[in-house]
Amino acid sequence: MDHGRAAIELGWGTRSVLRVKHSLRLSREVSRYASEQRIWWLVPVATVMALFALAVTTTTSALPVTVYALF
Repeated sequence: MDHGRAAIELGWGTRSVLRVKHSLRLSREVSRYASEQRIWWLVPVATVMALFALAVTTTTSALPVTVYALF
């Protein structure tokens, strides 16, 4: 047994559910912070960045190559 790893190995489905829960919690905290600090522009910026990251990481077309060329 490898002692460097966690004792419990999570399945693919469980990890996906935990990722979604974490993403929702993070988006809720960002929107709450934006409303408390009165920086409403942060919510659309974070949303566009999240959609951009989602498009780059999930697409198998030329989109990731095009985005890489921009930077």
